[in-house]
Amino acid sequence: MLGLILGFIVAASLGAFARWGVGHVLPPNYSTLFVNIVGSFLLGFLFIYLQRFSEPLKVMVWVALLGAFTTYSGFALDLVRLLNQGAIKTALLYFIASNGLAVLACYAGWQVANLLERSI
Repeated sequence: MLGLILGFIVAASLGAFARWGVGHVLPPNYSTLFVNIVGSFLLGFLFIYLQRFSEPLKVMVWVALLGAFTTYSGFALDLVRLLNQGAIKTALLYFIASNGLAVLACYAGWQVANLLERSI
């Protein structure tokens, strides 16, 4: 049990540190969009790829690592900031792009993992 807890701590720390790093390279709206799209791709990919692994490992990767890396609350804050600035068109575009691209990225990750599984 201690190993599982430490694994969660390490995975969440890696995800949070990666998120923090992206936030220092890209502007706020772009960094949030980036981590959510990349995280969605990775979730789709790893959902397929990790099927043969233990449930605790899968949850550790999906919840701790990717949960700490992606940020729905950051997306919500970015959207509210845009709306408060009166940037309605930009906010709408950001909303559509964030949600649409995240779903497409998750699907792409899923498909890539399936292709790799079939080629092995």
